[in-house]
Amino acid sequence: MELEKKSIFAELAELIATEQVEALESKGKLPIPKENYIKQKAISLTEEWETENTKFIGYMKKAKELLEEDLNLLPPSEKKSYSEELLIAAIKLENPPTKEVVAELGSWQKALGLNNETLLWIYNLGSRFFNEKHYEEAVSLFSFLTLLNPMIWEHWIALGFAQKELNQDIYALNSLSLASLLNPHDPTSRFQSAKIHLKLSQFDEALLELEELQKIITEQNLEDLKPHLEFLLNQAKNKQTGE
Repeated sequence: MELEKKSIFAELAELIATEQVEALESKGKLPIPKENYIKQKAISLTEEWETENTKFIGYMKKAKELLEEDLNLLPPSEKKSYSEELLIAAIKLENPPTKEVVAELGSWQKALGLNNETLLWIYNLGSRFFNEKHYEEAVSLFSFLTLLNPMIWEHWIALGFAQKELNQDIYALNSLSLASLLNPHDPTSRFQSAKIHLKLSQFDEALLELEELQKIITEQNLEDLKPHLEFLLNQAKNKQTGE
């Protein structure tokens, strides 16, 4: 009997859950047996992302509205290129490809025939909304991007930042975890995750993120980040001990 192919979200969730549980295990902090805890956390993450995946067409419609507004500001040559791609994608979504087809092709991006330049345009528009403090619009566009191609870490970290501004802390942590997994050498996702854990009084988790951040800072000799690291480490330790 052929095993059902795991979605990319399930595979990523299992990797993140394993990393998080093994970090807790090293500190003697496991509430239940290791394998059970990994499975529990992976299922929870997968269900959340798969739920988001079912909202894909909704995100597409919202993103399309925002993108069409931006098209009017572009030079004619760019406008024609992006308009044609969006039109083709919209037509394909009238009779959406099945989950099996998307899984076979590897991403919604390939299933809809969108090139990397179009994704970059969407990302830049999302960044503009973020910089202008229109965080809900930024979340819509960045969520759309993570569903189009979940293997691009910049999409996840951008989404995590926007979710953080909307106080969607749990969603932000999950997005930042994926960014860390896809690019383990970037300190930003660890730094922001630690800050959110502190806000939520999750001091053990904050310290684990800061330990990983410390490794990155040491390996890359990021001297300018050391004072920020020390500040957060002291804050986490003091709050953990109730000082």
